[in-house]
Amino acid sequence: MRQPAGGNNRSYTISVQVQAGSEAEAAQMQEALQSFIAHFTVAEMKSAAHKLKSAANRKMIKTFL
Repeated sequence: MRQPAGGNNRSYTISVQVQAGSEAEAAQMQEALQSFIAHFTVAEMKSAAHKLKSAANRKMIKTFL
């Protein structure tokens, strides 16, 4: 997990609710999300969440992925 220069961050468990076809698919989503978000700071995630409110931005990101 990415840590700031001070390195004082601890791990916390958060809960994210997803719609999946099965427990296995939900577990895969959790693993993918964990891997993905480990690369970003809270500020970067907040900025991305704000940008995802736009349908055009969502479409662009889906195309990129």
